[in-house]
Amino acid sequence: MSNSFTSHSAHRQLGGSIMRFLLAVLVTLTAVATTYASLYSAQKGQIIEGIVQAVGDGDGIVVNGMKIRLFGIDAFENDRPRGREARVFLKRWVEGHIVRCVVQDYDAKFQRFDAVCFDQGGRDLSCGVAWNGYAVEWKTKSLGRYTPCDRITPLQENPPPGPQPVLPHP
Repeated sequence: MSNSFTSHSAHRQLGGSIMRFLLAVLVTLTAVATTYASLYSAQKGQIIEGIVQAVGDGDGIVVNGMKIRLFGIDAFENDRPRGREARVFLKRWVEGHIVRCVVQDYDAKFQRFDAVCFDQGGRDLSCGVAWNGYAVEWKTKSLGRYTPCDRITPLQENPPPGPQPVLPHP
């Protein structure tokens, strides 16, 4: 009989331990979810300002640990002709420098902000990347904002001859 009582007591203790563990996991997950939600709950017009920590490709940067896609353009992908050049161009221009971005939207699928970003001189990064031939305007997003900047069409891999780049390569 004492064996049965000991076994029942051990099961109660084990059950209590499991419940405490599950409660701790729930509290931790709630804290992580709250932090994540506050990090990625920017509203249209919210400002994200900071040093560009990384450049992913010709239209993607990381500022204050947040992924940002440059609004209104579509740069060549890294594995396409001119894609690597697009990344190098943007990296030389802004990596390690302060930018100011105005949030337009949040893309939950890719967990990144779509934002209009400016360098310290007030130059629009999307326009600069497009003007220098590394991206095309994404007209369904930009609604024509970058038409004056877009010197190539989506089917072209190389921009037509034109004026020298307006942005210096630091």
